Amino acid sequence: MVARWRSDRHRYFRHRAHELYCRGGQIFAGRVSTFGPPGEGPGRTASGVSSAEPGIAIYNYSTLGHLFRVTIAGHSAILRQTDIGPAPWTHRVTDVTGAGSRVLGIDPAAFPTDSYGTARELPPGCA
Repeated sequence: MVARWRSDRHRYFRHRAHELYCRGGQIFAGRVSTFGPPGEGPGRTASGVSSAEPGIAIYNYSTLGHLFRVTIAGHSAILRQTDIGPAPWTHRVTDVTGAGSRVLGIDPAAFPTDSYGTARELPPGCA
C-alpha cells in the first residue's frame, strides 16, 4: 500500500513540474495587428517562410522560430514566430499573419486591429 501511494505521489509531482515548466517563457502583451494575405500580397518573412503561412511577428530576434500560445479577443492558438516586427513606432507588440488569424478562428478581413493580445513563449516539448 505504501509503495502505491509513493508512486501516485511521484506521478502527481512529475505532472505538476511539467505543467509549471510549460508555463515558463517570455510573455509579450499589448496591441496586435495582422499582415500578409489577404490584405497584402504574399512575401517572405525574416525566417524565410511565406507570409501566407500561419505565424506571428514579434520584435525579438532571440525567439525567432519558437512556438507561442497567442490569445486575442478570446481566441487562442499555438503559432510559430516567423517574422520580426512590428515596427516599434507603431506601438504594437505582435503581428499575426492572415493564415494565423484563421487558425485563431478570426476572419482576417475583420481582424480586431489594435485590440489587446498576448503571446506566451512555449518551452521545447510543450506544444
